[in-house]
Amino acid sequence: MIVLFDLDGTLADHSYRLEHCYNADKPDWDLFEAECENDALIVPTAEVLIAFHNIGHRIWLWTGRSDAVRTATERWLSKHALPYRQLLMRPHGVSGDAADFKKRWAQDDPIPYDQILCAYDDDPTVIATLRAIGIHTYQVRKPE
Repeated sequence: MIVLFDLDGTLADHSYRLEHCYNADKPDWDLFEAECENDALIVPTAEVLIAFHNIGHRIWLWTGRSDAVRTATERWLSKHALPYRQLLMRPHGVSGDAADFKKRWAQDDPIPYDQILCAYDDDPTVIATLRAIGIHTYQVRKPE
């Protein structure tokens, strides 16, 4: 079975990068994404990912990040020794909501819907969207 994991806010602590988006008159999404290699690993979620991998599930990663930072993302994943089979990223230059991309990937292509066991995400909109199409989705949150 396939287990889906989001990156930003789920496996990668991107909180320090949010200042580029929310504390500026105009969000700098390119800078936000470009700094992804400096993210800290969210260890509890990474341990869940590794446990699923170790019992034979296929790990697919998906993110609203642009594929312009694919190489940086792959370096980050390698640095943290996170096993995965696929990495789905938003095409560079294409805007849109992560929930829409993830729903399309799960229902149409390239993820075989009938092989999805569950998903992990931090975005309430994504979580609601995935649950609405029948995917067991677990919410990842920072401790309060």
